[in-house]
Amino acid sequence: AMSANSLPPITEDDIAEYLSNTPDFFERHNEVLATVQLTSPHSHRAISLQERQAEILRGKVRDLELKAAQMIRYGQSNVTIADKLQDWTCALLTARDADTLVDVATLRLAAIYEIPQVGLRLWGVADAFKGKPYAESVESAIKTYADELTDAYCGVRRDLPLLNWLADGDSVASMAVIPLRVNIESPVFGLMVLASDDAARFTADMAVHNAIGDSFRGATWVSLHNGGGVGWGEVINGGFGMLLDGSPEADRRLESMLFYDVNNGIARRAWARNSEAMIAIGRELKRSPALRVTQAEIASDSLVEDTIAQVF
Repeated sequence: AMSANSLPPITEDDIAEYLSNTPDFFERHNEVLATVQLTSPHSHRAISLQERQAEILRGKVRDLELKAAQMIRYGQSNVTIADKLQDWTCALLTARDADTLVDVATLRLAAIYEIPQVGLRLWGVADAFKGKPYAESVESAIKTYADELTDAYCGVRRDLPLLNWLADGDSVASMAVIPLRVNIESPVFGLMVLASDDAARFTADMAVHNAIGDSFRGATWVSLHNGGGVGWGEVINGGFGMLLDGSPEADRRLESMLFYDVNNGIARRAWARNSEAMIAIGRELKRSPALRVTQAEIASDSLVEDTIAQVF
């Protein structure tokens, strides 16, 4: 027989399990609630269990209020982004001549999105437009560089005379170079340069490039917004919609759009070292010789940590 001295001692886990499985304990012994004292994490003084529960509830309410305020702020930001994109899209749709279209694609874009500097060059234009500023002569090195681009390039290229297209090229700290073509298989017929003196304004993961690229490839509508497939938050996403009416033109646009939009997303995730995205973009590079994507190189974690330790 087991004696009282041989019984295993009661542990804190045993007590916690008993209280969890016996919710009416405090109903039968409600005086215990008044005598239990806990340490407040805020005042570091002893408080009752009821006070501690009230503190926890107040903390949860504060968290919910902050999240609600954040959601409202993101909602307001989405409305602002949508209004800007709608203004620009409507202006593109209502342009009835080449000069107006160029103004909308550059000056109106810069005004709506507060882009400090925008440059545009087109080549192979008709004789009627050869005297226009956007049709000025372009160096062969730039045309060769443009033909190698499949997506928007982010980074200041001072080795090419792209900055000469801008009013103040010396002040540029970040820029996006957008190749203009009918579809991925066709040659580039122009370049658009968006530039800023803010080094963080144009970066390789900006979804606005996706939205603008979709616009130039013939999307019926484009979207630029907080959240999306990754949930609401600071993340910006760009997407598009397209009317498919069975026409050859819709088929051409769809092929161009899907090739650009999907591969753009895969490339961005591959740069973030997502293993499946790296496999997918590698497979697509083999399938599509015209596609150009810089592939991520996986660095050894220990090498990175050792290097940081040596420097800092």
